[in-house]
Amino acid sequence: FALSTLGPSFAAKVAHFSALAPVTRIANMRSVLFDALAKLDVDTMFRLFGVSRFLAFPPWLKTISGGACGEFPPACEDVIFLACGRGSPPNLNRTRFDVYTYNTPAGTSVRNIAHFGQLFRRGWMRRFDFGSEALNVAHYGQAVPPAYDLQSIERVPMTLFTGSRDALADPTDVAWLRAQLAESGRFAPGDVSWVAVEGYQHLDFTWGVDAKDRIYPTILASLRRAKYRAADVQIQPAFV
Repeated sequence: FALSTLGPSFAAKVAHFSALAPVTRIANMRSVLFDALAKLDVDTMFRLFGVSRFLAFPPWLKTISGGACGEFPPACEDVIFLACGRGSPPNLNRTRFDVYTYNTPAGTSVRNIAHFGQLFRRGWMRRFDFGSEALNVAHYGQAVPPAYDLQSIERVPMTLFTGSRDALADPTDVAWLRAQLAESGRFAPGDVSWVAVEGYQHLDFTWGVDAKDRIYPTILASLRRAKYRAADVQIQPAFV
């Protein structure tokens, strides 16, 4: 969404966008873990110690953590719930926790985490704040970082998926995103679909045991329609 606000060239490449628990504005985020990271300014502490990567673990540590989670899945499950929300009922395959935790988290930059903290603490959706008016002017030509104007996004058919138990992409924030797109006047009726999934937390859309039944058929149907719409051929939906 952020990239799409910077110009029309990206939107022109997309036939359909299935947004699984999209995180844009995070004013209502309920993640215990990320709330603590943002409020404690963890990114500042990392920069003081010269650390530029966040949760980018070496392979040997991933092997240890993956093995530990394979042996004690409830403990790792609790950490996931603190970050992403607790599904109701829990929808993760515990026998795969060693694989999950070997590959996740994949790591990011400390600056990215700093930006995330800014978005949460200030309740806005703007580009990275460099910390001084002078630096912001040097990068953006203005003292305050420019906002990501969601109403400037070019027309792209999309489906917004939201889970009622998602602590990162809170349904209230996803509803705000939907309203921003609707108010832009760029989208035709039916361009933006809304799928609310009861009981889902943030990772259930990709890791959930029943995602293949509750989520993926809708995505595949949308992609098929987009494919034939691009070819100017009308077909019936593959799934109801």
